[in-house]
Amino acid sequence: MIATVRVLNVIIQETLKEKEEENGRLNEIIVGLVMEKEKEKDKAEKEGMNERMMNIEAMLKVRFQNI
Repeated sequence: MIATVRVLNVIIQETLKEKEEENGRLNEIIVGLVMEKEKEKDKAEKEGMNERMMNIEAMLKVRFQNI
């Protein structure tokens, strides 16, 4: 009976260890996805800023050409 309990404890510990490792891998994947999303967001913000700057530059050129 005691041997059976010990075997069950080892099996439970191994299962928990495997689940913790799996959770660690999933967390790494999630962190990677979040970082990729942030990069996309930063890129979109940069592109938007560049477009605004080009619009301002075009307006200033028009404005100062008339002077």
